[in-house]
Amino acid sequence: SEVLSTRSAFLRLRHVLRDYVAVFSIPQIYRAKIPSSGKSGVIVRYFGSNLDGIVDIEAERKCFRELAGAGLAPALVHEFHGGRVEEFLQARPLRAEELPEPSIEKCVVEQLARLHHWTPSEMSHPLQEEFTGRIRQWTAVAAARGALLQQLSWDSACALAQRIANKLQELSSPVVFAHNDLQEENILLEDDSSCSNPKLRMIDFEYAAPNFRGIDLGNHICERMFSYGATNDTGFS
Repeated sequence: SEVLSTRSAFLRLRHVLRDYVAVFSIPQIYRAKIPSSGKSGVIVRYFGSNLDGIVDIEAERKCFRELAGAGLAPALVHEFHGGRVEEFLQARPLRAEELPEPSIEKCVVEQLARLHHWTPSEMSHPLQEEFTGRIRQWTAVAAARGALLQQLSWDSACALAQRIANKLQELSSPVVFAHNDLQEENILLEDDSSCSNPKLRMIDFEYAAPNFRGIDLGNHICERMFSYGATNDTGFS
């Protein structure tokens, strides 16, 4: 609270998915008080709703705590009821047209491999059991909201998901801890690097959970076809 008092400069507020995110600059004399020593700011994240059961806020808090400790997520500065304070990364989101560059592709795969080789210590069940448990949970949530999606057959969707899972098991695609939302705006290029010699950081782990490795990679490849910065109606560039 001392660091985020009037001695700090409020920079901006954004509404990101379910959360409100405020960015503060930190005066030089207080920067040593935060784990990311030498950085100039922090992000204060206020949690919103839990997206009707799709995102478990408490589980996400525990997961982020461990990811930050492992250096896979921005540093965790402080937690409070209803939110947390995170390291502000001196970086910018990648653009869709930058993702296919060989140097970027290589760095993304390396970052994803680090995550896939990591397992949360608080995971109560093996990754395979966690994966099937989440599928059951999300299916129940989707079925409860079926009136909003009358044209979609959940039985068919679940049957398709099971066929895909069975095929991935036949191919020996392991269940890993996956990001599940690795699109351009969730991959940051650090300011002191470039596309030819990149240093990348992954952010936004709200959907991170056990999943087949092939699905996490496949989802990232699909995300590369969509530009979040596109101005047309479809979003495809």
